[in-house]
Amino acid sequence: MTESKQGGVHRNNSENIYKAIFENSIDAILITSTDGGIQSANPAACKMFGYSVEEFVKAGRDGILDPSDERIPLLLLEREKTGKISGELRYRRKDGTIFPVDFTSSVFKDSEGRDRTITILRDATDLKTTLEKLKLSVDEYRSLFENSMMGISQAKPGSGFFRINQAYADLYGYPDIQSLLKDVSTNIKMLYSDPADREKVLSLLEKNGYMPPTEFELNKKNGEKFWALVSAKQVKDASGKLLYLQAEHFDITSHKIAEAELRKSKDSLEKLNQHMNEVLENERSQIALNLHDDLGQKLTALNMDLAWLKARIGVQSRTVENKLRQMTLLMNEAIDSIQKISYGLRPSILDDLGLIPALEWQIKEFIRTSGILCKTSFVPKEIEIDSQSALIIFRVVQEALTNVVRHSKATKVHVILTIRGEILEVTVEDNGKGIEAEKIENPKSFGLAGMRERILLVGGEFIISGKPGEGTIIQVRIPLCLKAKTDPNY
Repeated sequence: MTESKQGGVHRNNSENIYKAIFENSIDAILITSTDGGIQSANPAACKMFGYSVEEFVKAGRDGILDPSDERIPLLLLEREKTGKISGELRYRRKDGTIFPVDFTSSVFKDSEGRDRTITILRDATDLKTTLEKLKLSVDEYRSLFENSMMGISQAKPGSGFFRINQAYADLYGYPDIQSLLKDVSTNIKMLYSDPADREKVLSLLEKNGYMPPTEFELNKKNGEKFWALVSAKQVKDASGKLLYLQAEHFDITSHKIAEAELRKSKDSLEKLNQHMNEVLENERSQIALNLHDDLGQKLTALNMDLAWLKARIGVQSRTVENKLRQMTLLMNEAIDSIQKISYGLRPSILDDLGLIPALEWQIKEFIRTSGILCKTSFVPKEIEIDSQSALIIFRVVQEALTNVVRHSKATKVHVILTIRGEILEVTVEDNGKGIEAEKIENPKSFGLAGMRERILLVGGEFIISGKPGEGTIIQVRIPLCLKAKTDPNY
């Protein structure tokens, strides 16, 4: 056979292999011209977008991209400069649905020397979608392998790596592929911060044949730590014989840093919220103390002076006596109002007698002022808990009862307090109209948000539910180190 015939046979074989990969790939693949015209699309692309190949060709790149995505011009400019790009863009299906897509795109020369692009797309809507790979065997696929922005490695069980791409070497801080292979080809464990993670990967592959995307902390050549999302699978031949293990790495270090910063910010906000609540309660306590001890005492003294004057007015001073009587009544009302305001700001009974008596007082006031029947079930009837938890429970019940009066149109309320192990559970249930679902998570529902934040500050759980016409249930669970006393007469 002549050399030219052998070359032709080789090209035909390569084309057939490439066509098989193209047609059977699980990933969507588009072959386009650099100006955005779509030359071809594989079946996976047709399924993803809902287009036929002819409709793809007619639509072109602009027809399937979301035109409002501001990243498009920058990415196209980057590909023009570097010949390859990867990232995420918003695409549009035939039915108009906009969805996110992770993609890689590289420029290559076709058989006639013209610039073409091959773009591999993966629906990013479900982050848990198992990463699928194109099979290696032909020159066309090798080009994709070498130019991929995803780190790809292939290893034979027991003998280490036999192929990696440059992106994989870059990920680990190696200047070239050979340097990495020389260092770790027979000691892959050194890439993992925890060598046991390598055994975890092999165990999952042995058990399931694949490992879904999993986070690992890894080591760069210089000892620097980084995080990657790693997926892996066993590659077998048609008879089921294991050929090699293939893994893909995505650097997620920036995402991990962002998550850590977010957690740090959340912790700071929680501490600030806790501090603000403490300041608020301290201010309430101070105001209540000043009202009771200062203004209340002065009004009481004035009331005594009025009584003294009244005792010394003769019968000829009926008008003055009547005026003093009216002043005494107003003074008593003022003293009563100050006591109520003082108790509302910071009920001294909570500090003096504990949570249960404070709740009982609060519920009596609720019944007296609202006229709504309120049943209580406190088991045990006496508990000793820390002052912070006691105050949180008191405020939550106070706010819940206030919401019943303002919003529920209820005629009955049931307040339940129980201890289950080391969990204090409080439930406020009414028979009102029931809270609407959209109001439960509404950020403008400041009362609910306040209750939820108070409970979260002590590691508790806050649950609210309601059904139209069947009332609302608020449940609070707080982990406590407490000593409970059971009333023998209960």
